[in-house]
Amino acid sequence: MKQPGKLKDLIYGVGGLLLAAGAFIYSIPALTPISPYVYSVGAVCFASMQMLSRYDGRNLVLRRLRRQQLFSAVLLLLVAPLMFMNVLRVGPLRGDTWIVLLTIAAIYQVYTSFRIASELQRDSERH
Repeated sequence: MKQPGKLKDLIYGVGGLLLAAGAFIYSIPALTPISPYVYSVGAVCFASMQMLSRYDGRNLVLRRLRRQQLFSAVLLLLVAPLMFMNVLRVGPLRGDTWIVLLTIAAIYQVYTSFRIASELQRDSERH
């Protein structure tokens, strides 16, 4: 798996923190109006850095996990407009549907991150 550079690692990490912060501050009534903005910046940083990382190998398991990881990144990006619709009370989806989508994306992210790491280790031991 091709790893990004130091600046990309920083953007990736900051994006992850902003994702979590945006989702968390939604629960604080005084900060709820700014939560979609914080989350959106984090989602763009996190997802874009994840999309820049690539796998050029032939391991089918890693390729499948990589596709799942990219699907999860797209879901994280789709959560942002749903948060805006909920906070601003506009659009057809005004409820907390973004929470369901965020939960699905988080489960995929956690699963793929652990599986990719273990599969990369297994792959390096084989070769």
